[in-house]
Amino acid sequence: MATVYVASSKGLANWGADHGLTKHCYKIGVTDGTAEAAVEELNAGEHAGHTDWKLSKQIETDEDEAAILAIAAASLPLVARGSDLTIASFASLFLAATLIAAPAVSALPLVLCGWAVYVTLTMLSRRLPERVGQSHTLGARAKQTCARFLDRVKPAGGPRWPRPQQRFRGAGAG
Repeated sequence: MATVYVASSKGLANWGADHGLTKHCYKIGVTDGTAEAAVEELNAGEHAGHTDWKLSKQIETDEDEAAILAIAAASLPLVARGSDLTIASFASLFLAATLIAAPAVSALPLVLCGWAVYVTLTMLSRRLPERVGQSHTLGARAKQTCARFLDRVKPAGGPRWPRPQQRFRGAGAG
């Protein structure tokens, strides 16, 4: 059995509030031992530069559930920059993986959680449109790759790679 725990630090909360983030900064972790021992390791190792970590919550789960939560937490920053389809796919995969790992769990809270994750990430991606990554279709990527390859293998007289850097384009001055 793995233990998922949430730890908080007053020093980190004050730092977050002072630097425009939020005072709600937490450490979420998964450990095979006890949550208390994990928090002691956080304090001993000065995690995030603070030694005042306290255990907020803990729950014992199966290893499968802990792995699903860890993967979901690690992929959240990448998903938040994606399109609506990426966010919806993430929420549905998270829901399906959790139901497969724990079939005895009621589906209604998981569905509500999936919708909450979808709505939150969609609002976040729309608030920060400059962070959304450009997506290209497979055909566009194939054409770009083919064009670059053909440009490199042209016979003498054609453009070669790497091309020399031009300081002033079109200026004609050397």
